[in-house]
Amino acid sequence: RPASSFSGIVAHHGPCLINKRMEESVQEIIGWLSKNPDELVILYLSHYQSVSPEDAAALLTDLGVATILDCSDLTGLTIGIAKAMSALEFGGHLLAVSDCMDEQYDPDVVCSNCAYDCTADPSGTSEPYRNFYEYMKTNSVFPSVEDVNNGR
Repeated sequence: RPASSFSGIVAHHGPCLINKRMEESVQEIIGWLSKNPDELVILYLSHYQSVSPEDAAALLTDLGVATILDCSDLTGLTIGIAKAMSALEFGGHLLAVSDCMDEQYDPDVVCSNCAYDCTADPSGTSEPYRNFYEYMKTNSVFPSVEDVNNGR
């Protein structure tokens, strides 16, 4: 989630800015990929805040990262083609994709904000945690212990 800040393009989660330049974050991914040259990482960009998809794509292009801004370019894209178009100079594959996903976002489910993170609630008893947990139970598929033990 790119956002504009005084230091350049950073990430954000809602109103909370993450004070680390996008360039640094992407360079960390590129560094990891140089040690894991067979891996393909998809960098999903969405919810742009005071920065355009084109500006984020320009930064990524300067770092040697292939970027898809037109979702129709994903039609027919195989893993082989994605790896070929996203090969990095020192190994690995990094492909940035912009706003091409159905996120199933529900604004009524609130788990965190700038001051609170329900995943850090060790008791699991806070109201935001319970709301989040109930949402996940009704909207996610959790395998049974039997299915996990039987490799399903």
